[in-house]
Amino acid sequence: LKQVIIFLMINVFIFTLCYIHINNTLFGYKPYIVLSNSMENIFKAGDIVVIKEINPYELNNGDVISFISEDENSKGEIITHKIRTIDFKNKKIITYGTKNNINDKKEVSFNNVTGKYIFKIPFVGNLFILLKSKIGFIFIVLIICLIFNVFILMKSLCKYFKLKKKILINDN
Repeated sequence: LKQVIIFLMINVFIFTLCYIHINNTLFGYKPYIVLSNSMENIFKAGDIVVIKEINPYELNNGDVISFISEDENSKGEIITHKIRTIDFKNKKIITYGTKNNINDKKEVSFNNVTGKYIFKIPFVGNLFILLKSKIGFIFIVLIICLIFNVFILMKSLCKYFKLKKKILINDN
């Protein structure tokens, strides 16, 4: 029963990761890997931030949001920064990184807001960044194979010693 539960948990975890990868959302929550330290006071590069889809009219000054950048240096990238001010009339938001406390060059349009920051998962993003590289992927696959082989070896040794014990008992 224990093995069945573990098997089911692993499959649910893998299914959830695949679903998030394909749809980039799970019940309105989206994970993003932090790539810079512009928000170092709140989260760091290599963390995963989880944001929740939100109506921009529900946002407040001081909230941390993720948005699609319109800045020429990062156009189309997802940025997660803190709100300095919101102009509800013109549907624009002024954001900034907490590390340097300087406003971003471009205002954020309400249409580009992807969600509000909810929580972070420290360091886990580094694993996904590693998986994206060839060397990292090979390294992870080798570690999984090693763990699998150790598990098989341990199981075989247990069977061997049980059989040996049974033979010794039968000989006496």
